[in-house]
Amino acid sequence: MWSFCRFIVTFGASVLAVACSMVPVQELPPAEKTHTNGSQETVEGKAVLERSTRRPVAIVVSSDADAQGAVAQALLAQDRLDCTKYSLEHATAPIIAELISKQGIVDVIAIGQAAAESINPDDGFNVLYTQVFAETDLQTVGYRGVSALPPFALQIARWREVEPELKTIGVIASSDMKFVVQDLLGAAVGAEMSLRYEHVGSDKEALFVFQRMVPEIDGYIFLPDKRILSPQVIRKMMAYGGKHGTAMLTYSPAIAELGDAMHVAPDPEDIAEQIVTLLDQAPDRQRLPLKRLVVASSPETARESS
Repeated sequence: MWSFCRFIVTFGASVLAVACSMVPVQELPPAEKTHTNGSQETVEGKAVLERSTRRPVAIVVSSDADAQGAVAQALLAQDRLDCTKYSLEHATAPIIAELISKQGIVDVIAIGQAAAESINPDDGFNVLYTQVFAETDLQTVGYRGVSALPPFALQIARWREVEPELKTIGVIASSDMKFVVQDLLGAAVGAEMSLRYEHVGSDKEALFVFQRMVPEIDGYIFLPDKRILSPQVIRKMMAYGGKHGTAMLTYSPAIAELGDAMHVAPDPEDIAEQIVTLLDQAPDRQRLPLKRLVVASSPETARESS
């Protein structure tokens, strides 16, 4: 899942373009298409007929990392979409935008922060984003999205099964996490839990506030906030929380490996389904929540493996 320790995205020179298929996706030249049966069509009339009932979309990923790659694969498997996939690891944003325009595609699904910021609605695109946590700058005309995290109500319910004494949870975030914190606050109220929230602007400030917060909370949620979390601070926070018996919840497998933390993740198929809903059934909705939760690991399983 999403890892805080991977911050570097490399940019290559070639474009990865893959068409939608119901079988494992293969890399193909941009001009080729793979259809529902997974074979290269030789009869153009049949190929056009197959695609006529499918919505043409472009998928742009920030990177081909596991989390974003899984979402892309789930979208490619949607038989209602005729997809072409591009990666910022293989081409620059202007080149990708030009290729999408030449195809006459209007709907662009951007996976990840860099992808969302690289596609401009002013260029005539209808941009739908996912796996984006800093949504504040995307609340403008032409951008719509799907939540990057599973429903907090489900997260809290599952967390309480493992940590039944959980009553007060803490979270520290920058202004980038504005909408995520709002979702969390609503779920905490619904679960009759107390939420201790602190806004900070740097990793050093986050560590200081966390150490001050720990005696007042039962559990802490590591929001995926790159603005205030560095690898060094994450390690110190995990060590300090573990020393004081604070339950931890994270969305990063790298953080989960540092201690006794619950690791939850969104379901890629859920993300793909909500994107399709946003395209076809909810044209007036700015943002849709996810509906499912994947528990990648929990303190229970960690203790069992130990």
